[in-house]
Amino acid sequence: MGSCKVACLLLITAGLGGVISQSQICVGNVGVHNFPDPVNCNGYIVCVDETSIPMTCNEGLIFDVNILKCNYPDISVCLPNLLVTTTTTQTVPSTTTTGTTASTTTTQAVPSTTTTTTIATAAPSRPIEEPTCPDRGLHFYPHISDCQRYYKCLYGKLYVMSCPLSLLWNQDIKFCDFRWNVACRNN
Repeated sequence: MGSCKVACLLLITAGLGGVISQSQICVGNVGVHNFPDPVNCNGYIVCVDETSIPMTCNEGLIFDVNILKCNYPDISVCLPNLLVTTTTTQTVPSTTTTGTTASTTTTQAVPSTTTTTTIATAAPSRPIEEPTCPDRGLHFYPHISDCQRYYKCLYGKLYVMSCPLSLLWNQDIKFCDFRWNVACRNN
């Protein structure tokens, strides 16, 4: 398994409103890896070491960030849809005037501004038992109840992954492995 430290950080930045070019995605990459296009759900970038090759999914498919492959849109999450939306509301209190025959006083309150930021995420809300993802790097953890599944943490984002049929997650080698090589206590 290769590391995607720089490229993944750039992709996360892009998903959160930063600007990134396709040529920057593969900076620091070693080996061959697929990365989502930061602006196009149908596109992805194949990094061969530090060389980027833009690709497009077949018609009707999008690049799924959970499995890093093209997949059907109704069961996929694409990077451009992981947007940050910011809503700003400003409250201006009403002006009050009090008066008597001798003088008039006008009081106006200072407007207040409230900013709310909402971040859409790929994973649903998680139970407490699931791992907390570190903000940096790529990390793997065993699933809390299913030995055929595991968690992939990519720069603070938790993804639930599944091993191919008849294989189980082996935390020692951080890879799916044959059942007889895995000490599984959950299945």
